[in-house]
Amino acid sequence: MSERRNWVERNIFHQHQPQPWERVRYQVEEDKPITGRIEVYTGHGLQKVGMGQELWEQSSIVREIYASAERASGIKVAEISFEGPEEVINRTENAQVIIPTYSVACKAMLVEDNPLRFKKFAAVNIGQSAAFGIAAYEAGSFGNPYEFKTFEKMIRFYKERGLIMQEVSDAVGGGLVVVGVRKKRGEEATPEQVDLITHLRENCKEFNVELALDVAPDQVILGGSNQEIESFQKGVADEYEQYGIRTIRSKASSGPFHIERYMKPADQPIRELIKRTELEDPKSLVVANTRKAFLRTAGEIEQEFGDLTIMPVLGRQMDALVAENCRGIMYFIGGDRAIAQDMFVDSAGGKKPIYRSKKFLAAAGLTVGTGAAIAIAAQKRRPNKKS
Repeated sequence: MSERRNWVERNIFHQHQPQPWERVRYQVEEDKPITGRIEVYTGHGLQKVGMGQELWEQSSIVREIYASAERASGIKVAEISFEGPEEVINRTENAQVIIPTYSVACKAMLVEDNPLRFKKFAAVNIGQSAAFGIAAYEAGSFGNPYEFKTFEKMIRFYKERGLIMQEVSDAVGGGLVVVGVRKKRGEEATPEQVDLITHLRENCKEFNVELALDVAPDQVILGGSNQEIESFQKGVADEYEQYGIRTIRSKASSGPFHIERYMKPADQPIRELIKRTELEDPKSLVVANTRKAFLRTAGEIEQEFGDLTIMPVLGRQMDALVAENCRGIMYFIGGDRAIAQDMFVDSAGGKKPIYRSKKFLAAAGLTVGTGAAIAIAAQKRRPNKKS
């Protein structure tokens, strides 16, 4: 192991002091608000050509993380992330490695820039879809998240998981389609538009497509075969377009994920994979994707990983769980989209930090403690700061 890598492990990927697990458990059991930092990680849809390059150029620590991911996965993570092309970065066998690498790199920079705030475990970790494993990793389920051996363990898991999912999706074909309200920034969906989205959500099987992600009241992601998606889009386009509702085929997904009738062949192999991975009890709470629950044990994390293969992501229930039980600052690490995408935060554009006020978050159903909820991505890093 190089001298540089030893330095990184001693100073950044370090043994940190977790906040007491008993205190978090007590708060939940006694139905008291959970206070502290809430970390949110973004899954599929985060990946894009060029992601992470700015951080990689600025920081030797980030370069070590990418090199570690490449050793563990055998994938040219940096090259694919920075150069693409889009169709390669969007294949789940690659995206499943690229997304956690980038997210952990962003978190590592937060630890370096502000260790007093970020070196301890968060109170709650949230990750939607492909980011569920990142949330579990940051909660300590794979081991100490500030050691390279733990990071590589997570990357090996994601690499094999991505291959299983890609093989199944290639065999069945298909993908996902986003259905949402066309609106300008600051606008809200009308009650009529929300009712129409609700109708599609509850009756999508009439079009031979199924729920994949229940994103927000005015947005839902459905999935099926290529033919089913094409038929669905033609069937609703004229009728719903007049109400300001559009359908867009997702380029970020290379398969009909979270839909049992298509992904069932991946179910058992992924459950066996997660058993072999030997997870630990998380040191902080992890929010489930497929049900409204906090996960507290390795067994619950394993179960959720398996269920996530064949069950839809219930983003609105995740939002509700956090809003009902948590009082603290939310940090959207690595991307500018929250659990329910535009529900909590919008991009400020350019290289400015991305934020929303407490008032905005409260309107979305979340009460925060002090300060604003900040999404910290690569742009938050000062361009002139070198490591």
